Amino acid sequence: MKEMALDIPVLIFLDMSIYSGRLYIAADNGLYELDISWQDSGSISLGKVKKKIDGKCYSISAKYGAVSASCGEDGLYIFLNDLGWWKQGSSSKLVTLDRMSLRSSWLDSYLVNYRTHEQPYLFQSHLERFEYKSEGEGRVITSINQQSLDLSYFLSHAIDEAGIEERSIQYVYNFERRFFVRTRANNFFSLNIIPSSQGEVSIRDIKKYTTPVERVLSVSNGKLGPIIETFDRVLFISEERGETYPITEVGAIAVKTFPRSRRFQNMVVVTTEDGIFLVGLFDDSELHQ
Repeated sequence: MKEMALDIPVLIFLDMSIYSGRLYIAADNGLYELDISWQDSGSISLGKVKKKIDGKCYSISAKYGAVSASCGEDGLYIFLNDLGWWKQGSSSKLVTLDRMSLRSSWLDSYLVNYRTHEQPYLFQSHLERFEYKSEGEGRVITSINQQSLDLSYFLSHAIDEAGIEERSIQYVYNFERRFFVRTRANNFFSLNIIPSSQGEVSIRDIKKYTTPVERVLSVSNGKLGPIIETFDRVLFISEERGETYPITEVGAIAVKTFPRSRRFQNMVVVTTEDGIFLVGLFDDSELHQ
């Protein structure tokens, strides 16, 4: 294995994403991209580094040919058709979506922006099909509505159902349609938010978890359920069983998952002060049949 240096003039790397052969890096002074090619010999070739945004960017999310960048008080940006899949439109069209963004994630083809850790806003998008299939998608986002839908009302409804006060929410996170909510009283529950093409949403399947969850620092997508990082440990939430399982009993420096990878979709990489832990997750329900 050969070590390769990235010629990027930054002090702090804040996030990284590899999407359809392109590496995106969020850093303290901007958003960068470069193409990556894996050769049959096992070697890797890197393309030219391109700076896409000036200013601090905290996180990146990519889907359906679009790449979004959350840049704090500088706002939420999205590059439509960034890989040029849709030949009828311009490539890498930059759209400013919101005035504030700590992170974003996807709900089907819609983008969810988090202005704070407990305030999600939904942006509708329009999809077109294209011939070349990459990342197993076969569709590309060609436009996005710059008027957002505040999902706080729907979360408030779910909170009322659970008998919890709205002001007690500490952290909200979604993995596609499933939203997870943690309160300051260590309660943890989830619900499905289903969008419609008419711009409406509905709530289904509100689920409460019996195991208390400490203050959430971050949540990562996992193939079988979310991976939750707290101050003192890393947890796995089983969507199938609604139970919580510890991955480590110490705090983590970094947590990485690969839910879109064919080979590593059930792997969790946890970096702690003691080393790097590779943890495999699997659904053992078939073993009990």
